Amino acid sequence: MYHGTMELDGDGRLVVKLRLRKLSRVEWLMRALALPALFLLQGFEFSRFGAQMALDQVFGRVQGPAARTMYVCLATSAPTDADTSAAVVAKEITTAGTNGYARQVYNPTAPTAADPTVIQNTSILTFGPFTIDPANCTHFFIFSALTGNAGDFVGWGAWTTARDAANGDSLQVAAGALNISLT
Repeated sequence: MYHGTMELDGDGRLVVKLRLRKLSRVEWLMRALALPALFLLQGFEFSRFGAQMALDQVFGRVQGPAARTMYVCLATSAPTDADTSAAVVAKEITTAGTNGYARQVYNPTAPTAADPTVIQNTSILTFGPFTIDPANCTHFFIFSALTGNAGDFVGWGAWTTARDAANGDSLQVAAGALNISLT
């Protein structure tokens, strides 16, 4: 199971740190019985699909999918790794493609050779300007479709502080600020 933290570094960049840890007997049993697990709120968590996809590819069980576009989406509450695509999209700040909101392309750098290895966004992510007063944004998730729920939910994280945009406002994530690492 991966767990981690999300924090701002000295330059104001968001850093997500993930660590692999052995599941406790209770967690193992919960997963074996497909029961929901408990999560840390200020970190990045792979969805069940994202974790399965990573393990399948790392251990050569399946050939990986072709490169594809992934999107950062804003959420009003915490997804769980067991959420379906429809369930996680229902937590989105507003319907993608409406009200001035659009999912933003997560175009990460190649993984670093450092320990831990890191990927990060290469450009500024701008959400808005909103044409409504959207709900507070407390979380984000990574999804494979620009709109709708017909894509793959790969993972999610929590912002260290909620973001509250008003009508006419935009929310931004600086280039290099959305870092995802594996340790």
